[in-house]
Amino acid sequence: MAKTNVQIDLNQPTGPYYPGDLVQAVVTLQNDKDLVVRGASAWLLMREEYKYKRPGRKGHTETHSETEESVYASVELAGEGGIPAGQHAYPVNLPIPADAAAPYAGKITRNAWLVKCKFDCPKAFDPEAEIEMRLVVPAPGLKIEPGE
Repeated sequence: MAKTNVQIDLNQPTGPYYPGDLVQAVVTLQNDKDLVVRGASAWLLMREEYKYKRPGRKGHTETHSETEESVYASVELAGEGGIPAGQHAYPVNLPIPADAAAPYAGKITRNAWLVKCKFDCPKAFDPEAEIEMRLVVPAPGLKIEPGE
């Protein structure tokens, strides 16, 4: 069975990133055999997760959860066609919006900023990867410099 691995490396792995910054990363694809793709892309997205409990039938508690991903920037890594076996590196530059919402992790809601990529393979498993990035959003009216 052919092995395919996808990895995302951020230029600032520990961050922090700020609204208005440019996220620079490298997507690395390692495939043992030629890979047929309908396309490949990378995205900067914010993932919002909601999880709460509510009364259910017969006094039981039901847990309800939803996840939504909002794409703020994208770049095409490869078009339709074949990718030969081997290691391939795709540089990625994704701008963070100047009005980016702050990440948050609570009991009911959580949101996080991620870089995600996917190689869309017809009739096969789609190799993909994602990495969460540390975004610092200053309070309104305050300006934070790196290192503060």
